[in-house]
This record gives sequence, structure tokens and C-alpha cells, in this order.
Amino acid sequence: MRKHLLVVAMAIAIVGLAPSLAPARSHRGHQASGDRSLTLHVTILNADVTTNPSTTSGPPPSGELLLIGGSGTFTGGGDGHVYFTIASVSKDTGVLDAVLAFKDGTITVQGLSTAATGDTEHYAITGGTGKYRGARGEVTLSGEKLTSDGETFDLDIALTH
Repeated sequence: MRKHLLVVAMAIAIVGLAPSLAPARSHRGHQASGDRSLTLHVTILNADVTTNPSTTSGPPPSGELLLIGGSGTFTGGGDGHVYFTIASVSKDTGVLDAVLAFKDGTITVQGLSTAATGDTEHYAITGGTGKYRGARGEVTLSGEKLTSDGETFDLDIALTH
């Protein structure tokens, strides 16, 4: 459950800023070579996450829907922002909707998020705008790190359309 509250995917205890953990692949290289993949390094700050109901005194009672929303930033593949919501549908699973906002368009992402920290998760690319209009493919979340200041993780994006 903690991951739902910390994660964009993607959680409650999300806090702070941490440096990128790995070198990013160049977005320009992605465009020039026709390669349809890129890696983003995401940071989510606690101040940029809200929950309904409030979780300051712990998780909501059993059977009560928990909504988590927020934003973060990413580097690699062109810097940008991630905006997300997670509806916690069980103790260990939430439904994620996210938008990756680049300066030349957006990519929309949907899928299931689990409560386990550090597991690899896969989400569907369901569309996009601008340069990414009609985008399809898969996003893989990995390398999730929680600190007292926040959460960072990598998103590997594989575009098939």
C-alpha cells in the first residue's frame, strides 16, 4: 500500500528530490535514428502529492476509496513534467492514469500499480498529442528509490506507433 501513496508511476509517503540515478538516452538521438525508445528519470516531491481522503493520520479505513494525485519532473528524453492520479482499488493495487508532458507533446499512460516498492511495473501507452499524436506502446517503471526526501524511478518508454 505504501507504494500507492508514494509513486507516476505512483504513493502517500512520496517526498523530496533526488538526483538522476543513470545517464539518459538522448531524445535527439531518438528522433534522428528512428529509435522508438527513451528513458526518463522521474522525481516526485511530497509537496506535489495530494490524497483524498487525507492520509496525514494513516491510511483510510478498509473499504474506503483512496485517491492519490500529483506531479513530478523528469530528465532524459527532453526535460518535462509528469502528472498522475492513482485510485487505490485494493490493499495492494491501484489504477494509474498519467500524462508525460514534453515541450513538443504529451504521452498518456494507464495501468495497474502495486504497493510493493522496487518491483518492475508495466503500463500501456494509450495515446499522445503533438509529436506523440497516436502514440502506442509500453512504459516500464524500474529502479524505484525512496528516501526521506522523496521518490525517484526510471521510466523506459517503448513506442510501437
